[in-house]
Amino acid sequence: MQTNKKRVADFIRDNPNATNEEITSALDINDNSIKSYISQLKTGGFIEVDGSGSKRTIKALGEYKGRTINTATAEKIELKRDVYTKLLDRYMNDFDLTDDIDKHLKLGNSIMRILDNL
Repeated sequence: MQTNKKRVADFIRDNPNATNEEITSALDINDNSIKSYISQLKTGGFIEVDGSGSKRTIKALGEYKGRTINTATAEKIELKRDVYTKLLDRYMNDFDLTDDIDKHLKLGNSIMRILDNL
């Protein structure tokens, strides 16, 4: 199984004009992670970014090998995703049922943290 960073590197190699939104949508990885992976790949000398916004192009300078995830690690990642998804459902239900603004704020912050971990 490939890491998300490797998936991003491969996608960029095949789609040099892709926007962050397109990468996010195609790979189902959150936008902040996409930005971080692009930055890491750039710093590591695997890609070169020219321009910005809709005029941005990314050139692959070399093959990013990355590392593979063993089965046990993949199972842990999947278990973590399941737990966060269940927590998210629970917090969303609580958020919908409360009328207290303070609880809304606390639950909203918790929901945002959970979403960041998915």
